[in-house]
Amino acid sequence: MKRKNLYLKWKDQLEIIDQLKKGKVGIVPTETVYGLIGLPEQTKKINEIKKSPDQKPLSFFIGNTNQIQTLWSSTPKAFAKAIQQWPGPFTLIAGEPLIGIRMPCVNELLEIINSTGPLASTSANLSGDPTCTSLDQMPNELIDHVDFIIDESISDSSNNASTIIKYEQNEISIIREGDLSAEDLHIKINS
Repeated sequence: MKRKNLYLKWKDQLEIIDQLKKGKVGIVPTETVYGLIGLPEQTKKINEIKKSPDQKPLSFFIGNTNQIQTLWSSTPKAFAKAIQQWPGPFTLIAGEPLIGIRMPCVNELLEIINSTGPLASTSANLSGDPTCTSLDQMPNELIDHVDFIIDESISDSSNNASTIIKYEQNEISIIREGDLSAEDLHIKINS
């Protein structure tokens, strides 16, 4: 059954916040690709919409660096300089259990996250499919299952998803390289 989506603009900030607080899941533009977002308790719903076969863990968008402490018990020293460069197109993974954190470079989205708290997030595409940089690229199978869509364009996309860097057991590795390298983020990769 096709759902009637609620199409919103960034100016509809209070409605977007209300939708999220009601447990709704939406599609939003970031500075890289479109993302699926919802409150942390909507992780299962987001994975079902994305058709992730293994219900893999999602990353979290934060609105300010003070929100890091709500997700990680401590911040790895190796990430200190990178965190100073947020907001930006990179995700840092650390903690026990491993949790990815990203602060997107979209002011309107940061304002929303500062009202809701950290949001579960992943790219808005079906699992295994390419990421989307326009709503026209979105498969109906995805659009038909979200509650709202921010109908705005991506501000400055190079068509690359964010860089993902993981810190685990005192080792740092690149999971995915986007426009920013580990060197750009002042992170030394273990050889």
